[in-house]
Amino acid sequence: MLKMGQGKIIRVIEKVPLNNKAALSVVLINNKPYVVSYSEDEVKILMPLPEDCVEKQQEENKSFSENMKNNFKSIVKRKERL
Repeated sequence: MLKMGQGKIIRVIEKVPLNNKAALSVVLINNKPYVVSYSEDEVKILMPLPEDCVEKQQEENKSFSENMKNNFKSIVKRKERL
């Protein structure tokens, strides 16, 4: 079962409330990022974002253990090539 905001084509990456009735979100639609505004009355795509901005943000937010695991994997791959 998919988590809320994690569909196959549409995924909500981040939501920032503006007040109790409106918010902005970064949404991936078919893997393309957009800024979306929504309120009780309407939903609007405000602008597209550069395609790599979500990847960069996710990369920066990785935990220490995830970074260590990835670094370890790359070291092992390098040693296997030698």
